[in-house]
Amino acid sequence: MRTTVAFSSLVLTAALAVGSANAQSEPPLDPGSFPVLSVHVVGVSELAAGLGVDSTGLREQVERRVVRAGFRLADPIEREIDPEIPRLVVNVGLFTTRDSSTVYSILLELVELVRIKRNGLETHAVNWSEQVLGIAPRAESGSATRGATAALVDLFLKRAQAATVGGGR
Repeated sequence: MRTTVAFSSLVLTAALAVGSANAQSEPPLDPGSFPVLSVHVVGVSELAAGLGVDSTGLREQVERRVVRAGFRLADPIEREIDPEIPRLVVNVGLFTTRDSSTVYSILLELVELVRIKRNGLETHAVNWSEQVLGIAPRAESGSATRGATAALVDLFLKRAQAATVGGGR
């Protein structure tokens, strides 16, 4: 006997405190410290695309939100020549189950160039990240993925605004 459980939209949110054991001790995000921002979407597989997840559409959705919040987007030439431009990366993971559900994972990360004091080397590191894991019916997986991405961007912008307006440095 097979039991099927229907999920209209089950979302689990997990905050990742990068570089600290406590999310409250994370360094503040300050939009003023980002003269320009670059948005990247990675991990959109053929399966995800077939279920309505479009990497260009997701990138444009994120770009519209961050521009409305006051960030300036890097143009392609700036991205090419300046490795110090902070990157807002949307990492999409999606798979289907036998019961016609889709499990999705959206990870939003702010990646910046850092200089290591002890040896002066430069590398890219994650300054901030949040992740949403969810289950949705296959037919709703595209909209669930877009909704989760929008929620994560809103969290990023809220954190950046709070760091600038209310708590800053």
